[in-house]
Amino acid sequence: AHQLRTPLATALLYVGHLTRPSLSEKDRVRFAGKTLDRLHYLERLIQDMLTFVKGQQGRRLRFSVHELIDEVGQAIEPQASLLEVCLEQERNGQDVALQADRQALQGALINLLENAVQASRPGGRVQLIVTTGGAFVAFKVTDEGRGIPDTDRERLFEPFFTTRNEGSGLGLAIVKQTADAHEGWVEVSSEEGEGSVFTLYLPEAGAAQENEDG
Repeated sequence: AHQLRTPLATALLYVGHLTRPSLSEKDRVRFAGKTLDRLHYLERLIQDMLTFVKGQQGRRLRFSVHELIDEVGQAIEPQASLLEVCLEQERNGQDVALQADRQALQGALINLLENAVQASRPGGRVQLIVTTGGAFVAFKVTDEGRGIPDTDRERLFEPFFTTRNEGSGLGLAIVKQTADAHEGWVEVSSEEGEGSVFTLYLPEAGAAQENEDG
């Protein structure tokens, strides 16, 4: 309730300013923009909460790993550009297939990339590196940001735990939930002041099929 109440109260405050007859047009545009920003944030927050609470994965389809990272890169590029962060992709190995909930995996990778971009300084670099060739596909997200203190690292995947002023604390919990649902896992390494690396491992379609057959 606290997570929802704060942005809602802020939006209501801005709307209250908009009702003042003496407000200048410049201030009206500014407060309208701030109101929309809070409402969009509230919308994302509710979507994160619904995704986490449902805890269920959708229909599993077969699709290309390289197509997936193209889609994810396109989704995060506007935010990276706005924050003046350089977004790079690297592909190691041949394109392979995943048998998974495509939307859930997109969401998990976007969460990792959003965290990396927001942890970066202007002019910093975020990389999405995909490596194939084994039983598991590795999606590695690296940044050159502030890093994660040792005291926070063990709690990163706890629901509602966040180190940011704004955040539901559900992004990484959803990433772990998605990895678990697909028989995968997530690893993290970080040095305070040196950046972070999050790696999501998912079974290749052939490996996933073998596990189901077995």
